[in-house]
Amino acid sequence: MSRLQFLDEARRLEFRAVELCDRTVPSPSHAPEALQELAAKNLTTPSFAIRNDFTDPTRPLELEIDRARQGLQTASQLGAHIVRIWTGTASRTPTALTRVEAAFNDLVAYAHRLGLMLAVETHGGLSSDLDILPRLLGHVGAPGVGVCIDGGYLPGSLFAQAFETLADRIVHLHVKVHDSDGPGGPDATRHAPLLTFVRDTNYGGYLVIEYEGSGPRDLGVSWARDLVSTAWTAGSLH
Repeated sequence: MSRLQFLDEARRLEFRAVELCDRTVPSPSHAPEALQELAAKNLTTPSFAIRNDFTDPTRPLELEIDRARQGLQTASQLGAHIVRIWTGTASRTPTALTRVEAAFNDLVAYAHRLGLMLAVETHGGLSSDLDILPRLLGHVGAPGVGVCIDGGYLPGSLFAQAFETLADRIVHLHVKVHDSDGPGGPDATRHAPLLTFVRDTNYGGYLVIEYEGSGPRDLGVSWARDLVSTAWTAGSLH
């Protein structure tokens, strides 16, 4: 699916906002064209996603940081407020953690200068280690970095624990849906901690729906949207 096809689909499903990434908008030079397409569809992109791996020792860290900076520039040009990022999964050694800390220290400051917040996504590797993630956030400090909870990469027990231990740092939620078989289905059950968090805290941050099911895409996305809306107070949904 092309970027324009994706935007067409979002409008057909009556979304007002979408999340783009450095695959759909690969560089700052592509941002003006993407902005025109968004405006034509009456859509905004309040959040943006960067694909990175700061833990891979075969990749020069400086180049990975520079590529992430390019993504932050793109996000800024698109008018995004928050950028999803993660640690990577190539390694979980102390050296890998040192590389992640160095990258985050650079990028949190850079994002702040651009008026952006980073959301560290629990997307596997060190990002999904609930012993390391709070320490990492404390190390990089600053209000310019928070957490994006992605239940697709956390076991059920850790998914629930994440909302307890990281509640005050959650700025983004990622709903990964694989089925759409109703309230008793595995996805609805698995996302119970997320729905409870949204309902009980009056969460007012951002949320992304990612459908990876084998059935009709539009039905799956609509089901996920309705699932979350049941727990969201009227008017809070970004």
